Amino acid sequence: PEMSIGFNARYLQDFFGVVGDVLVDDAGRVYVLDSQLSEIKVYDEAGEWITSIGREGEGPGEFQSPALAGRLGPARPLS
Repeated sequence: PEMSIGFNARYLQDFFGVVGDVLVDDAGRVYVLDSQLSEIKVYDEAGEWITSIGREGEGPGEFQSPALAGRLGPARPLS
């Protein structure tokens, strides 16, 4: 299946800096790691933004060198 994400960059959830990784979980949610913004953006199976996780920093819920691979349980890489 094909999906478009980020086509409407006037909304912050549709803006990407540097995409570092993309995973899809068993429910069809898409997790996009933005390495530049140090956050994970979560989209539903239709490509609609659900939420963003994290930000750059050293405290709780913050990332210094974010990575997705193997961190979301039963997720599969997007090919």
